[in-house]
Amino acid sequence: MLINRTVSIAVEQGIIKSRSIIVDATHSLSKSNPISAIDVLRERSKQLRKSIYNYQEDWVGKMPVKNQGNDLEKELAYCQELGTLLDGTPTLSEVPVIK
Repeated sequence: MLINRTVSIAVEQGIIKSRSIIVDATHSLSKSNPISAIDVLRERSKQLRKSIYNYQEDWVGKMPVKNQGNDLEKELAYCQELGTLLDGTPTLSEVPVIK
């Protein structure tokens, strides 16, 4: 509604001379297709694990078991367990990319 009124005024004032208007819908697409909370948590924990493995390869066996289901509570528990593990390891938690 607001965009229609704005364009109408611009046409009346002669600011817009063309009959074609190109509209960028990037933000409207992102708002209409939001990423679920569980997907955000999974992506962030994945990035964190990759950063840890790049810094300390021997941590592969020390990581908590990943949540394979679609239960948000289990994913939160996994992320908290991952955070607790890092908090107990000051050498890793002080690395800028892991911080």
